Amino acid sequence: MSVKIASIVVLAAVSAGASAQIVTLTPDQINGLDTNTASFNNGDVEMIPLVGNTPSTFNAGGARLGIDGQGTNNNAFNDPDTIANNGNEEKLQMTFAETAGLTQISWDFSRAELIEITGFSADPGASFSGRNFDPNGVFPDLSATYDSMTGTLAFALPFNIGFGPDLGFLDLANADASAGETLTLMVTDTNNPGGQLAIRSISYDSAVPAPASLAALLGFGVVGTRRSRR
Repeated sequence: MSVKIASIVVLAAVSAGASAQIVTLTPDQINGLDTNTASFNNGDVEMIPLVGNTPSTFNAGGARLGIDGQGTNNNAFNDPDTIANNGNEEKLQMTFAETAGLTQISWDFSRAELIEITGFSADPGASFSGRNFDPNGVFPDLSATYDSMTGTLAFALPFNIGFGPDLGFLDLANADASAGETLTLMVTDTNNPGGQLAIRSISYDSAVPAPASLAALLGFGVVGTRRSRR
């Protein structure tokens, strides 16, 4: 009986540590409504805007997150031309603590041939919701591909899917895939200038169990089981 009790305690503790505590950040919280904001850090995630690989500053928009004074849209992350990887692609770098992992990005008025998020340690379990899935079939479904060799999630936002007033959502089921990792989001478009992602919110799970904490809980369970047998 005591062995079962010890096991239940460990399982309950692990489950409690893994319970979702979703935090949603809006553009005004990230950029502080100030074009001089070069980074954001709340202890769970650090965000840095980049042009190519050069640090930049966020826009001051309250509704949409982007980079100010660059590209073709100050209220989005965009690629101003049709030349891939020439150093003017706008990027968002996100470094998560070991106990936090990305769960969702929302957008409006966005379109791009290619949006990549690199740095995942495993398949993040991507799916889409919101305006991209019209119940009457007006908009075609979106899909994403994950490359396990490079840790890259890639998808496209065709004009008739992404560009509109209603929100679209990229949902990530596996928050562990970005916990403790540095992700880099990049927009490119070789067909049309001004491919863009106008981010409306970024959400993450702030209760991802840290590896050390999980090991400690499991170790406690083993000790408790051994003692109960004695």
